[in-house]
Amino acid sequence: MIRLWMAEGFIHPSDGGYRNSLEDIGNNYFLSLFSGSFFQDVKRDITLGDIETFKMHDLVHDLALSVVGSHEVATLNTNAIENDVSQARRLRLIMEGIPNKEFDVLNSATKLRTIFFQKTGFVFPSPLNNKCLRVIHGLDGGPKAISFNLKFKHMRYLDLSYSNLEENVHAAEFIHQLYYLQTLNLHKSRNVQKILKEGIGSLINLRHIDISSSDANLLPYSITMLTNLQTLNIKGCKGIRELPRNIGYLDNLPSLDISYTNISALPDSIPLLDHLTKFNFKWCYELKVLPHNFGALTQLRSLDLIDVKDLVELRNLEYWGRADNLRMPSGIEKLTRLEVLEPFIVMRKEDDISIADTCSYNSSSSTIHQLAHLNSLQRLKIVNLENVRGGKIEAERAKLKDKQHIQHLYLEWKYKKEEEVAGKSVDRHRGINELRFRDTDIIQMSLKAIEERS
Repeated sequence: MIRLWMAEGFIHPSDGGYRNSLEDIGNNYFLSLFSGSFFQDVKRDITLGDIETFKMHDLVHDLALSVVGSHEVATLNTNAIENDVSQARRLRLIMEGIPNKEFDVLNSATKLRTIFFQKTGFVFPSPLNNKCLRVIHGLDGGPKAISFNLKFKHMRYLDLSYSNLEENVHAAEFIHQLYYLQTLNLHKSRNVQKILKEGIGSLINLRHIDISSSDANLLPYSITMLTNLQTLNIKGCKGIRELPRNIGYLDNLPSLDISYTNISALPDSIPLLDHLTKFNFKWCYELKVLPHNFGALTQLRSLDLIDVKDLVELRNLEYWGRADNLRMPSGIEKLTRLEVLEPFIVMRKEDDISIADTCSYNSSSSTIHQLAHLNSLQRLKIVNLENVRGGKIEAERAKLKDKQHIQHLYLEWKYKKEEEVAGKSVDRHRGINELRFRDTDIIQMSLKAIEERS
């Protein structure tokens, strides 16, 4: 709804030194209306509590109907040629089949700003040329026919979801000339690659693009030129196997969804997205590598790794930010192909409810046992070792001696303890090239073992 407000010109940039985005300003408007009981039946996202769906309050709806005039809102059925919509600004268009060439009533609607179309699609034999038109939005799901001449220079919002773009041979040419376009929705559309060409880089005002569950198979390099982009949604695009190498150029991007794709690696430029607050890569079963310096994404509010156990090919899991309030994702013990794990955060049993379900050691005081079968590791950083309170017996459940490929091992305590914890677990590990300790003086390792490794 906020995007529709923006397209209609209801939201204006803020004045002053600190400038909120148009989306933030619109969200403040919405919350103000919400606090005034303008909306009801609100449903929230279970992770962040963001509002996902709502309805206009019945009383507000009735009030709106009583004050709106025919010049504001009209309904037109394509079977009813005689209807006069010349003064309408917002139109609900019910498509009953393909209109004939004589159906030109929309060309007389010179004040028209918004079209909500229903049923079979949006098909017109004759070109439309409404200079004020800003919004075309489909109200129904299901396949739609799309065929029209998009000579709408002020178009801000274009919803072509569920469409077959093959039927419009000039679709790419028309869309690439909508220079003021802010929102482009191609959800579940076919032949989307016709639009995703290098020419899409000309849409420099584009803020939201949704190609989720479409047949898109490649994001062109030119998409990185859309530096105003706020949302990039490619969820469910099985044909897309990689992101543009320089996706970090989209440094204003707050929301990126690549879940259910076959992407196998994330570009190292991902951490340059320093405004990213939501990043969803659930069910990316082919994903093998996360980018270095993932911890640079300090604005992230949502990073869902609940299904990380299914990323069985993942070989690199790194986070270089602060680990103070982080938890290891559930299922980490199943990523047996991991070669780099920095850091592994040891949790106390009472602080992690998932341990009760996954731990076969009832006496375990921590999650250290989750390292037991990760024997492909070459680089391992273990932090919060002070949470291993079961002494040598519990420390050995990490089975560090079995990790014969380890070359770099980093162990960290938050504070000193008068107890030997893990020192003997790394004795006689001839493959280690680098062994580092931090904030501890209690590791008791024989000089002989160190000399053997030197």
